[in-house]
Amino acid sequence: MEARLQWLLFLCTVHGRKEIPMDTIVVTTLNPHGLLTSDIADVNALLRELSPESPQLSEEQLSKIAQPETFYVARLNGYSVVGMATLAISYRKSGQIGIIENFVVTPKRRRQGVGKKMMAKLVQDARFLKLNAIELVTLRENPAAQFYRALRFAEEDATYFTLKLQ
Repeated sequence: MEARLQWLLFLCTVHGRKEIPMDTIVVTTLNPHGLLTSDIADVNALLRELSPESPQLSEEQLSKIAQPETFYVARLNGYSVVGMATLAISYRKSGQIGIIENFVVTPKRRRQGVGKKMMAKLVQDARFLKLNAIELVTLRENPAAQFYRALRFAEEDATYFTLKLQ
């Protein structure tokens, strides 16, 4: 337990930057049956951070995509959603892996330890599920790429293909 606590404290320490105190940020999965009105607005705002063209999701739409075992949120003071991510499980020749998607922190709360705490929870759950690795995709020029490198994610050479449907 002591080593895990030290690891979380390490992940949540940013030299020279003010962070939100750890006890005010809680990372959990989002229960689609207990959505607050503010959850819907907060998640929609975060989706627009990922893609400004994101359509506004209704409560029904959000409850369909927010699977409780894969949709994570970071709450400030147990209330407002200030970050989110999804952890999908996929299969490779090397075994089961986790794929992190839609990892985003609201701009006002970036560089304050929220992303590190979210990533620590995702890694903890991936280990609990006995996944072999975690993958994520971002553009090289995305400022978040530096964040992922600092957390020991290794860059891989890969080719991604897209089939436009509309």
